[in-house]
Amino acid sequence: MIELQKVTKIYKPRRQREVTGLDDVSLKISPGEFLVVTGRSGCGKTTMLNLIAGLARPSSGKVLVDGTDVWSLNDEQLSALRKEKTGFMFQVPSLIPVLNVVENVMVPTMFTAPEKRLDAYEWAKKALADVGLSHKTEAFPRHLSAGEEKRVVIARAIVDNPPYLLADEPTANLDELTEKEVMALLESIHKGGTTIILVTHHPSLIGYGTRHLTMSDGKLTE
Repeated sequence: MIELQKVTKIYKPRRQREVTGLDDVSLKISPGEFLVVTGRSGCGKTTMLNLIAGLARPSSGKVLVDGTDVWSLNDEQLSALRKEKTGFMFQVPSLIPVLNVVENVMVPTMFTAPEKRLDAYEWAKKALADVGLSHKTEAFPRHLSAGEEKRVVIARAIVDNPPYLLADEPTANLDELTEKEVMALLESIHKGGTTIILVTHHPSLIGYGTRHLTMSDGKLTE
């Protein structure tokens, strides 16, 4: 289970007014859910994902992943928790241009125990096969379409078989057909047992989830 307990996140830019990214949010996400959170840009959706992933520290409140208070951990423990529990699909693909597709997918496995790292290439190839890109393993990011980039991002996020997948605007800048293909992949991953938290400003994606929340001004409503 993922749980947020009265979580607030306040940003304090230099010489600017404070900005509240998340405002006293409490939320429980049970294993096996496909949670879709909708809201306008800037409402706090990405902030919430970053807090769940341990990429941002809350100003107040607690973030728990399977009962562990994320910010009670030291840096090494937090990195291990991210590695073992969470796959993250960032809104911007952020593929490394000098690495080919299979090498990009292998990046998260760099943090795997050395004795298991020998299998990383096979894991990456399997993840690419799962998203229909077996024929693109040696291609470089510049040779991919936007839809293929998203598929590589999915493969990179699932290469370690994480129980939770966080998806930030996974269909941004995609045409309607490619959007459906990407969402079909996420549906398949969910049916395989992965809990998914997806944030988007597209109401058309609501129907893919098992539960829907809306966000406005850093607050959630059922």
